[in-house]
Amino acid sequence: MNVPPHDEGPAEGSAGRDPRRVSGAGAGPGDGTGRRPGWLALAAFTFAFAVFETVKHQGWTLAAAAAGAALPLLAARLPGRAVALSVRHPLPPVLVLAAATFLTDSQAQAAPWFTLGLTWLTTVAVLRSRR
Repeated sequence: MNVPPHDEGPAEGSAGRDPRRVSGAGAGPGDGTGRRPGWLALAAFTFAFAVFETVKHQGWTLAAAAAGAALPLLAARLPGRAVALSVRHPLPPVLVLAAATFLTDSQAQAAPWFTLGLTWLTTVAVLRSRR
C-alpha cells in the first residue's frame, strides 16, 4: 500500500481518505478538529441552570447533580459498548428532564431528578463538543 510520507494514516473511520487531511489543508474549526460551539453553548446553559436549581433547592439536588455529572464519565468503565454509548447519548437525560417536569406532583419532588438530568446533559454536551 502506497501511503504518502506526510499522511499518518486514518485516525478514525474514513478520515484517512479525506483529501484535506492528507494535504493538511483545512485544518481548524469546521473540519472536525476544533470544538463544536453548539454543544458548548448547550453545556454552558445547562450548567448554569443546574447550578441555579442546586442553590435554590439544596438537599438532594446536590447529590443528584454529582451523580448526573459522573454517570456519563463512569459509563466507559461499564461492560458493553452499547451501555456506554446509550449513557453518553443526549436522549436519556432529556427523557429524565421531561419525566421530572411532567410526572412529579411538586417542585420539591422534581428538583433532584431535574438537576440530575441537567448535569447529565451538561456532561454529554461537553463530551460531544470535544469530538
